[in-house]
Amino acid sequence: MRHLGTAETEAPALRALLADVSRAYEQADADRQLLERSLELTSQELLARNAELSSAMRHAALSFWAWDPDAQELSIQGVGPVGFAEVRGRASFGLAAVLERVHARDQAEVAAELAAAPRELDLVFQVDTGEGYRWVRMRGHRERAGERLIGVWADVTDETEAALADRRRREVMERQNRTLQHLAELLVDGTALLAALPQVCAELCETLDVARASVWLHEGEVLRCATRYDRALGQTIACPSFAVSDVPRYVSAVTRARTFAVSDVAHHPDTVEIASCAAELGTISILDSACRIGGRPVGVVCYEHVGAPREWTPEERSFAASVADGISLAIEGQRRHRAETERAELEDNLRQAQKMESLGMLAGGVAHDFNNLLTPILICGEMVREAVDHDPELAESVDAIVSAGMSARDLVAQLLAFGRKQMLQLQPVDVSEVCERASRLLAHTLPATIRLELDLGAGLPPAMADTVQLQQVIVNLAINARDAMAGGGTLTLGAHEIVEDDRRFLAVVVADTGAGIDAQTLPHIFEPFFTTKGVGRGTGLGLSTVYGIVKQHCGTITVQSEVGRGTRFEIRLPTSVRPALAPPVLGLDVRGSRATSASTILVVEDDPAVLSLVTHVLRREGYRVLEADGPTAAIGLASQHDGWLDLVLTDVVMPRMNGVQMFGIIERQRPGIRVVYMSGYDQEAIASDNEEVALLRKPFSVGGLVAAVQTALAQPVAPRQAAAARPR
Repeated sequence: MRHLGTAETEAPALRALLADVSRAYEQADADRQLLERSLELTSQELLARNAELSSAMRHAALSFWAWDPDAQELSIQGVGPVGFAEVRGRASFGLAAVLERVHARDQAEVAAELAAAPRELDLVFQVDTGEGYRWVRMRGHRERAGERLIGVWADVTDETEAALADRRRREVMERQNRTLQHLAELLVDGTALLAALPQVCAELCETLDVARASVWLHEGEVLRCATRYDRALGQTIACPSFAVSDVPRYVSAVTRARTFAVSDVAHHPDTVEIASCAAELGTISILDSACRIGGRPVGVVCYEHVGAPREWTPEERSFAASVADGISLAIEGQRRHRAETERAELEDNLRQAQKMESLGMLAGGVAHDFNNLLTPILICGEMVREAVDHDPELAESVDAIVSAGMSARDLVAQLLAFGRKQMLQLQPVDVSEVCERASRLLAHTLPATIRLELDLGAGLPPAMADTVQLQQVIVNLAINARDAMAGGGTLTLGAHEIVEDDRRFLAVVVADTGAGIDAQTLPHIFEPFFTTKGVGRGTGLGLSTVYGIVKQHCGTITVQSEVGRGTRFEIRLPTSVRPALAPPVLGLDVRGSRATSASTILVVEDDPAVLSLVTHVLRREGYRVLEADGPTAAIGLASQHDGWLDLVLTDVVMPRMNGVQMFGIIERQRPGIRVVYMSGYDQEAIASDNEEVALLRKPFSVGGLVAAVQTALAQPVAPRQAAAARPR
């Protein structure tokens, strides 16, 4: 049996199989090569991408970290992470080594968070880079399996500092707004501006973080420091005023801009004038803002910085301008309030003056009529007293009548003084001498528990005053002081010179250490019939009389008092260029001898009782008397009388024509004729320019009447006038 045919039949199939196998190996090799190439490319791409990622992480300051709470170890992967510049790839650090690089302020918080190993971790803190501190953000989470925390470590310095700066700006603005609001509350109407400024400046120092803050006020050509607060001392400090002419460049720079900010005072051209003053206190930088009212500068708010030169931010400059605006409103409010107060005071003074004038006119009218009634009472009393001198019992009764009349005369004098209608004999007076005489008088009336002291200046100029009335003023005030010191104390009488605005005054002071006057009573003490004394202890005319006398002297009277701390009255009188005259002898009626020659006197009086008694007394004294009951009759008598006419004795206030006008007509008819006026008030109607007149005050005594007539007749008559006055 042959197998050849069979072999020849199977050979093509085998060759085909072998060819398939060969192609399969070739395909497999090609696939392998392709796979190897793909793997090579993938590896290169991954490396490139990894390099790109690493570069991106480096540029973004990102690193990976892992925290193992069990091992207390932090693994960081990256190239020079923030705070770990030595790391190149991967490194591990213990907790202590990590905390050494963390800012001391943040160490406790970082340690606590890592120890707690929370599920989510997000910390922002500062680390030391060796060149300073940078902000990092450590953000991550716990792995799904295990306790490790993993996350990203990033440099967030720029955004964190920007956020912190923004927050600081907001805080500064909020603080500034609170300060401005508080400032508005303190200075709401300006009434308490000066009292509030120290607190305002203290708050401004805190708000702007400056060493000193001050407020200056324009007062004419002077910059006056109202308040300067020193933050380090915690109190206000004294500061001298500046004349605007001494610092013109600085004032110009401050007033022409909304704010004037200087970082270096010593080298700025507009602060050269104040550089030395600033250097004394260590001031390096200033921020000033002008206060304006209607565009006109009225003040300056100044801030002083000590230390390195400071650049003032726009927010700080805006705040300073707002503060200046607020203080400007307060200054305007203060001025408006002062103007309203002054207007109200003027209105009150006007009403008071009108009331006092009305009461004064009433008092003057009553006093005039009352004096006409008292004059015959006192004259008749004297004449009766002389007639009954041999009868002691009757003499005592007459003395009582005369004494009552004298008391009534004193009351009338008070009414006239209150109404400013009494006659004053103004002359140069030594005020110290008046005070000494008053002290001698008071020494006998003050109780032993009250000590009387004199405080008299040396070499005082004389004052223009009526000696009697000035002494009356001092005594009245002293009596009030005595009543205020029931338990004893010190009464001081003083006199000194005051110079104000080139004007000289003599100040008379009456001060006590008594009970004082409360604020409610003080405004009313000079009102007539106002008294705090009990019933029957005062008329209420004492201080109003003082007030009237002082005003008649063209003077002023002020009072300072506080409950429990006494009272001080100060009277200011105009001074005299003439030397003081010798003081008169008071309280003495000098009766001269009877007339040695038959002088002729024309008596003019519209009150019949006074006319009758005056003519009776003069005839009894040996004078020839012509009597007229009014100006018309007197002018007629003077023109018709053929004989010599030596003197006109006339009342002042009469119907249709006063005594001065009447005498002017008679004097033209009879040049050189003398005159004596009888009056209880109305000095203005008697006084004439540069001429002193003879005045007999009502009510007068017999001795006073005779002395006044004798004095007038003793005056010489010029030859020209005497020739013109010869009888026709």
